[in-house]
Order: sequence, then C-alpha cells, then structure tokens
Amino acid sequence: MNQDITKIKGAQYRKADLHIHTPVSKCYKDKNIGVEAIISEAMTKGLKIIAITDHNDISNIATIQAAAKEKDIFVFPGIEITAAGGHIVAIFDLDYPLNKLNDLLPKVGIEADKRGKEDAIGYDFERVVDEIINAGGIAIAAHANSSNGLLQHPQGSYKLKIFRKPDLSALELTDREDIEKFSQGKIHRYPPKPCIQGSDAHSLSEIGQRLTYFKMDVVSIEGIRQALLDYEVKVRFEWDIIQITYPYIKKLSVSQGFFGEASFEFHPNLNCFIGGKNVGKSTIIEFLRYCFNDISSFEDIKQDTLGKITKLIGPGGIISVTYIDESGEELIIKRNIVDPDMDYEESPVIKTPSGEDTVISSKPMFFSQGEIFRITSSPIAQIELIDRYIQLEEENSQEERLMNALQANAGKLIEAENRFKKLTDEINNPEIGKLVTKTQYVRLEKALVKPIFTEFPRWESEDRFIKSIIVGIDNLKREIQESLEQIDIDNLFPQTLDIASPNYTLLGPLIKIRELMEEEIKYLSRESGNRLKIKIKEIQTTITKWHPLFAEKKKKYEKTIEATGEKHARDAQARLRSLRKRLDELEGKEKEAISWNIKIEECRKERLDFLKLLKEARKRRFEKRLTKVKEWESAFNSQIKVEIIYSGDKKEYIERLKVLLTGSYIYDRDIEKITKIVDPDNLIAAVINNQPEVLATSTELATDLVKRLVERLRGKQLHELYELEIVNLPDFPQIKFEIEPGKVKPLNELSGGTKSTIIVSIAMIEGKAPLIIDQPEESLDTQFIYDQIVKKLRQEKEKRQFIFTTYNPNIVVSADAELNFILSASADKGEIRSSGGIDRLDTNKLILLHLEGGEDAFKLRTQKYIIKG
Repeated sequence: MNQDITKIKGAQYRKADLHIHTPVSKCYKDKNIGVEAIISEAMTKGLKIIAITDHNDISNIATIQAAAKEKDIFVFPGIEITAAGGHIVAIFDLDYPLNKLNDLLPKVGIEADKRGKEDAIGYDFERVVDEIINAGGIAIAAHANSSNGLLQHPQGSYKLKIFRKPDLSALELTDREDIEKFSQGKIHRYPPKPCIQGSDAHSLSEIGQRLTYFKMDVVSIEGIRQALLDYEVKVRFEWDIIQITYPYIKKLSVSQGFFGEASFEFHPNLNCFIGGKNVGKSTIIEFLRYCFNDISSFEDIKQDTLGKITKLIGPGGIISVTYIDESGEELIIKRNIVDPDMDYEESPVIKTPSGEDTVISSKPMFFSQGEIFRITSSPIAQIELIDRYIQLEEENSQEERLMNALQANAGKLIEAENRFKKLTDEINNPEIGKLVTKTQYVRLEKALVKPIFTEFPRWESEDRFIKSIIVGIDNLKREIQESLEQIDIDNLFPQTLDIASPNYTLLGPLIKIRELMEEEIKYLSRESGNRLKIKIKEIQTTITKWHPLFAEKKKKYEKTIEATGEKHARDAQARLRSLRKRLDELEGKEKEAISWNIKIEECRKERLDFLKLLKEARKRRFEKRLTKVKEWESAFNSQIKVEIIYSGDKKEYIERLKVLLTGSYIYDRDIEKITKIVDPDNLIAAVINNQPEVLATSTELATDLVKRLVERLRGKQLHELYELEIVNLPDFPQIKFEIEPGKVKPLNELSGGTKSTIIVSIAMIEGKAPLIIDQPEESLDTQFIYDQIVKKLRQEKEKRQFIFTTYNPNIVVSADAELNFILSASADKGEIRSSGGIDRLDTNKLILLHLEGGEDAFKLRTQKYIIKG
C-alpha cells in the first residue's frame, strides 16, 4: 500500500508479536526492567499488537495492560503453557477477565504451586488445546520446530493427529523455509496449516525480532482468529508484506441529493457495496464514473448514468473524488452537474492539493451493470478493454494526426484536381478549346494576309465617294428647286406706286417689276435644270465606266471573305484579334494546368506518405495488442485464447462501399469479397487510375463486374472516394475458449455465463488502475465466481484497488473484502448503515443478512451440503 494504514478505514495489516515474556518468566534475561519499558520498546519497534505470554503465569498482564492504556498499541492477555508434548501459546480477547484466565491454568494441569516453575508440565497437548478453545481463546503451537515444540514430539501418529486438529489455530515457526513448507502443505502427510512468527522475547531487545502481520478491521481475538482461518490473504511476514504504490480512489462525496450527507472513504484493496434493491449501490459506481468522465460507449448505459446523475444529485450539485495517483500524490477531482436542458456539460476539474491543474495518468476501469455482458457481443468494446493494458497514446495520437493530415490533404487534392479538370476541360473543349482555336486563328491569319484585303477597302472608299456625289447632285437639284420655289415676289416687292405719283410716268417701267422678276425666276429654273442635266450626264458616264471594275473586285473580295467565315474584313480582323486573345488565355491556362498537375502529384505523394505512416502506426498498435494477448496465455492457462486480426473489422468499410455502389447491381457477397482482399487505399488507387484489370487480377472477380465497380466509383465525388480511402479498419479480437481439452469454441458460440466469465477474466488479468464493477457476478457461472474471480481477487487486491457492488457472498467473504459498505435508503435518501471489514461485528451480521438470508438460512443450507473431508 502507499498510505499510512492507520488512516485507512476497513481491514488493514497490523504488526504483531504474539509471544512476549516479562520478568515473571523464570528464564527472562533482565529481571529489573519495568512494564513501561516493554510497552515503549514494542512501540519503538512499530508493533501495534502484542500478547503477553509468560510461562504458566499471568501475573504481569494487568500491569502491562494498564501501562498500554491510551497508547497506540493493543495488549492481548495470554499464557505460554508447558503441555506434555510441547509448548502452547494461548491468547484471549483484549478484555478477557483475568480471573477466568487464572481459572484456566488448573484446567490445563498447572496448579498454583507449579506456576512460574521451569519443571511445571500440564496435561497432554490435545487436552490443553481443547481447554483453551473451551475458554474462548486461540491455541498456537509455540516455537513448534524447536526442541520443546510440537513438531519434535516423538510419537509421529500423535503429532500428526494434533497437527490436523482444527482447534490448533497455528504453528509458531522461526524459519521462513519451514513457514512456507507447512503453510503450503509441502510436507508429506501434513496438510496446509496457518503459521506465524513470534519473538518469544525474553529481553527488551528481542521484542519484535520476529513478528507477524495480521489483517483485521477491529483488533480483537476474533480478528486474529479470522486472519488465521484465511491466512493466505490475512497473514504476512516481513519478507512478503506488500509495499507497492498504485493508484486508488480514496474518497467520494456529493454536495446534495440522494447521498448528499454521506461520505465514502475507500480502502486501497477490495471494497464491496451491499444492500437491498434501490439503496444506491449502482448509484455510487455511476457517481464515480461520471466524475472521472469515463462514460460507457453503450448509449443506453450512458443515458442511465446521466439519468442517475440528474435525478439523484441534480443541477448545481458537485461530485468530489480524492484520488491517489501512481506516484502517491493526492489529487482532487470535481465535476459540476449541469441542467440537462442546457446544451453543454462541464468537464471534471483536476487539481493538486496546492491548487494547480493536472491530469490523471492512470484512470480507473469502470463497468456498469450489464456492461460486461454487452461487451461480449461488441468487438470494439473488447478491443477497448484490451487497450486498457497497453500504452497506445503515441500510436493513437499519431493516427489522429495522420487522419487530420489526410483530410486536409484530401481538401487540397480535391481543389487541385477540380481546378486541373476544369482547366483541361476548357483547354480540350472540342468547340472552343486550344486546338480548335489555334486552327481557326492560323487559317484566318493566313487568309487575312492576301492583297485583296488591303486593296478592296480603297475600292470601297471610291464606292462611297461616288455614292456621295450622286446623293449630293440629287440634293442640289432638290435644294435649287426648293430655293427658287421659296422666292416670294409679293413679299420681296410689297409696295406699289400710286397713279397720282408725280413721277408716275418716269417710274412707270418699274411698276411691272413683279412680273419681270417672276419671268426671270422661271428662266433661271429652266436654265439651271438644263445645265445640271448636262453635268449629271457627264458624271454618270464616268460612274458607268467605274461600276464594272468595282463589281469584279467586290466579287473577288466576297469570295475571299466567304472562305474566312465572316461577312466583312473588319469582322474577320475582329475575330482574328478575339481568337488571338482566346489563344493567349488558353495558353496561360495550360501553364496553370501544368502547375496544378504538379501540385496534384505533390499532394498524391504526400498522401501516399501519410497513408504509409498511418498503416505503420496501425501496425505498431496491432503488434502491441498481439504481444499483450500473447503474454496472457500462460495466465489463462491457455484456456482463454485471444487473437488479434490486423484491420479485421471491415464493417464500416463494407457499409460505406455498399452505399457508394447503390444501384450498381453488384452483389453484397462480391462487395464483401473485395473488402476482404483489397485495402481501401488500393481500391481507390485502382479507381482513380482507372485500372479495373488490377482489381480483377487481385480479387479473381469477373472482369466485367470489376469494370462496373470501377466505373461506378469513378462517377462519385472525389471527397467520397478519399473518405473511403481512410475508412476506419479496427483490429478485430477473436476470443476463444477451451471448453474441454482439445475442444475450442469462439466467444459467440458460448453460453452467456461463459462469455461474461471470459470478459471479467480479461478485465482482471493485470493492471494497477482501480477496477470498478457493478455486480461482477452478473451472468457468470457460479463455479467461475470462486475459481476465477475470488481466487484472482485474493492474489491481486493488495496490488490493485477493486470496488464492486455485489450480492455474492463468495466475492465478499471468500475474497475477504477489506471494506464493506452496507447501504440502506428511504424514498429519497441513501445512507451507510455500516461499514468495515468482515471481522467487524455489526458489518458481519448485515453481510450475513443480505448475502445469506440471515443466520438461520445459512445454517440450514450448510447442514444440507454433503462435504466429505
């Protein structure tokens, strides 16, 4: 253990010397020492229990007990009786009346006049033992391997008879070799017998030179008796007392609710919760589990845990756990209970005693009620159980990093491939791609260098010039005519001359000015028209000569233009410029496509490297698992066989592939065959590289089937393919059980009890972290509970903490639970009715009541069993 045992509740090892003499023994070496010196020396030697056992004398017991009063040491009254056949140490309870002890001496043949004398000899060994037992004491064969010890008795048959006598509680032996031989039954004809060491001190310095550790809760004669009855787990010596450090739960408390006023202080070894239904046994397990944030992966069990937390503590409550870690440091773990209607939970807060944040290096292992049986049908849960015993942090964290890296890589790769595809599709477009664009450009460019394209624009200029003249003449004729018609004679010459005018005769010729001007305008109109006709005729003669020349040139031009696909040269030129621009853009995109293709190759190489590292990490994890289960073979005596199949769990792989191939008419059996033979990365490589023949060769499936598969997958989104490429492929545990020599069955073919038996065996196989199980006996074969669980607990409970809820007496009594909590409850409040080791009287009675049905029920059953010795 890794804590002062005096501060631990429940059964604990107590350092004892049950054979100490005082000066009233005639052979004591220093007659002048006082009784206080004996107590002081015993305490200096670290003894918690001593027995005063003078030779055939009890006269110093009272004074020594008085000297030890209110001191941290217990003094048992005793006597070393010189019987015929060997010395016997008789020890009685702490408060045993000394007058009754005095009355015992004559009953064993030591009369008053013989007391303290070296030649005093009582009755025969067997009778003395009987009298000690009848008086309520314990009989131990003193220094049994010495000259005056039982083992030196000359009569072999008598010695063997006494040795086998159950009322002889133990042998006191001096040598480790003798103790190991007799306690383990290695001496022919002698069955195993409890052994102790005592100093047989006849001086102060000899006190505690040989001693024994007895495990008990209450220091009493009953505690010693029970320790000797179950000496394999309750008696230790200096050479085999276990002093190891391991993590354990020290204390649990909750601030409110069902156990709001209770505090559970745990023992570093085996703790059992006992009681009727609905008293909160399972609740304690779930409180611990929640505080350590170790919630079951089974959804219904998870909800049950959260439901208990909400109902039996409630929002605002706090669970507190004191935990001793592997180094022996005390950690405080607290977790707040949040209203279930809130969409968040508060994580546990873990602090050192100084208030610094820290982490737990070795967490407890939890199993809620029914969870062990559920694990029997869940390969993932079985792997998680195996992983509890392996250091996989490096492989798991590397896998997580690589998975994240592969997802990021997929994002980059998809972007690059999509961009590359878009560019190449545009470059290779049969209508507007680079090839057709360049062809059109070259043809148009070649056509546009012919002379006609430089000549004809000038002819067109002439055409425009001539047309402008014709238009001009027409406009001129119209404007002259319109101008003459617009002359208003009356307006120009509005006045007339009165006949009475003095110069009327002289000015008479002017009176007809209007008529004269009108005649002139008419003349001008006729003359200008004639002159224009002459000029227009001259012009038309010239145009007529030019038109055939222009028509011929135009015909040639139009034929050449027709070959370019355009109507006009300027359009052809514009198109040529457009084609040049498009060609430049496509050439730029071609360069960009090359750079994206390089990036694709880089990403693919990076991806291959990541996939290789991922496989290596998974392989290392597999090898660690395989190594661990191989280590267990001897511990299981080859009866339980655990194999690990690398990436053997194809379930997720199969399901994802089925979804991708929906509607492909590829049978499930073929899909499963593919997943067994081809890893996801190799499958995706064949798809991306369009190599169905590779798959056909490796799977031996029909070529047309594989082609359909590849074609179907090539039609999927890239992210779907890359997700399939890194699908989780857990290692698959294959657990088998040898039901009889040479006959092995896999786990799924075994009975429910045998299945659970195997899982519990794996859970208990090794480890230092606390193991907490709600009803480990549930679904187990009854015989297995003792043969495997109880025996394992007896071997391991001083190296690992166990916390169980149970209805099984073998787990509590036969495994000798150091601390038992007997719970009771009202409708809304739970309490600890009693707690302690099996040797604590009130705890013992309640264990008997809850696990056996009471004393009468237990006696009735034991009377009916036929047990042959």
